[in-house]
Amino acid sequence: VKVCSILRCYQRSSRFSTMADNSLNPKLTPLKWILGSWKGDGEGGYPGSKDKDPLHFLYTEMLTFSAPNSAKPVIAYDQKTISRDGTKKMHAECGFYRVTGDDGQIEANIAQSTGIAEVQKGSVKDDGKTLLLESTVVANAEKVKAIHRSLKYDAANDQLVILTSMEASGHPMTQHLSTVLKRVS
Repeated sequence: VKVCSILRCYQRSSRFSTMADNSLNPKLTPLKWILGSWKGDGEGGYPGSKDKDPLHFLYTEMLTFSAPNSAKPVIAYDQKTISRDGTKKMHAECGFYRVTGDDGQIEANIAQSTGIAEVQKGSVKDDGKTLLLESTVVANAEKVKAIHRSLKYDAANDQLVILTSMEASGHPMTQHLSTVLKRVS
């Protein structure tokens, strides 16, 4: 029921486009660089187990970050991936990034299409263009123990580089995904 509530909430908020700086909640200023729609190619993998070969795959990712309500320090998030050749839907997730206090702490609440729900916490680093998040809760996942995300904005090329690491299936924290996205709106 909670995942459905998040999805309905996002569906309502997704009709809002990126807001102009003058209507953006002031607490979101450190994250305004992330607002918009992004698209790019990525590569994923994970070590195998005694029963499975190592996993390796290519994908195209689409992301949208929008600020649906200037009264609240919240950014709505929607992510979809398809196979690089466009023939197969691979993954989807949505949720909210929010500023949780005056110290610039960020919390991300994410629901994945696989049934996993995450709460990640972190902050924008001193360079002002890197957001580091670490999971504090990974729910409904037997094998996934922790997920870390690094989102780095490259202003010179107007691109977003996302690195995702995961601790799962008895493996220590290991890089899982690497994506380079260009802003499309």
